[in-house]
Amino acid sequence: MSNWLIDITPRFFDRTLQKVGVKQFKWFILLLLVLSVPLIITPIEVWQQGLVAVFLVLLGQLIIHAEFQGTAKR
Repeated sequence: MSNWLIDITPRFFDRTLQKVGVKQFKWFILLLLVLSVPLIITPIEVWQQGLVAVFLVLLGQLIIHAEFQGTAKR
């Protein structure tokens, strides 16, 4: 876990900012914040919370899989 927090995460953000640029990254973060507002302020049922959680976990797995494929090609 500490390896992930100390080595992998900072390198990921360094590579991402070099490819994308800081200005585009800030716009991306702003877009994510705006899109997350309905999830934050809307009261939802427990089953809906579970559905959102499963969706976010699957999205995270997809991103991790894409990252590993990108590093494997290099």
